[in-house]
This record gives sequence, structure tokens and C-alpha cells, in this order.
Amino acid sequence: MVGNSEDKLIAHRYHSFSLASVEKHQVDKCIPLEWAKLKILKAFLDIAILNEMTRRSAMSAPSIIEFFVKKYVVCVSPGTLYPLFERLEKQGYIARLPNRLTRLYSITTAGRNMLQNIQQNVNELEYFLLELVKTKGER
Repeated sequence: MVGNSEDKLIAHRYHSFSLASVEKHQVDKCIPLEWAKLKILKAFLDIAILNEMTRRSAMSAPSIIEFFVKKYVVCVSPGTLYPLFERLEKQGYIARLPNRLTRLYSITTAGRNMLQNIQQNVNELEYFLLELVKTKGER
């Protein structure tokens, strides 16, 4: 189901966009709410991956791509995932399982702790997001 180009598509019920197009601001066809959702998902991609990893023993890039397609109707390219995996691994939040033909990753205790901290402070994050989008008269 994932596209065949390097620049994978975000297949939404109204329009299709790539994560790269969101980054490059080529979203002229996108409705504002959907554009905002894509920006938020892109910003929180690592957290979404860590959260899903808590539900599974290990995940590969193809399994994560499938997860995003099914849950969020978003296709994420391996070119986006592998650098993210490297960052998360360097930070100690995930670990690559050894001696595998397929690159499998699992969340570490540090990753679980970081995710738990974010989950415990979600109200603060919600307030921060609301502050970002308030109009001048609402402040």
C-alpha cells in the first residue's frame, strides 16, 4: 500500500501530500486543518513511534510505515525513518536488535521513561499548543 516513489504520499480523504511537501510548504491544495494535523504529526513523529513501540516487542521500518498508513492515513518514507531511528538510538530511546536480517528496533527503558514524562505532561503541551494558535483578541 505504500507508494513506490522515494517521496511517499500522505493519502488523505481529500488530497494527497508528501511529508516533504509539508516541509517545503507546498500545501496549496490542503485544507488548513489537515495541513495543521500533518505539521503536528511531523513534529511528533518520534513520539508517535515510541508510543507504538510500547505496544510491540520490536518494529521494523516497514511495520512502522504500515502503522502510519493504517492509523493516520500517512505514508512515511524510509528516508525519513532511518535518520530518525539513528537519532533515537543515539539518545538511548530505542535499541536495534542484533543479528537480524531485517533492522528491528525496540523501545528502551529510557525511551519508556521519556514517553511517560510526556504523557504525564500532556495538559501542559496542550496549553502550549493553544497559546501558539490564539488570535490577538484571545490573549
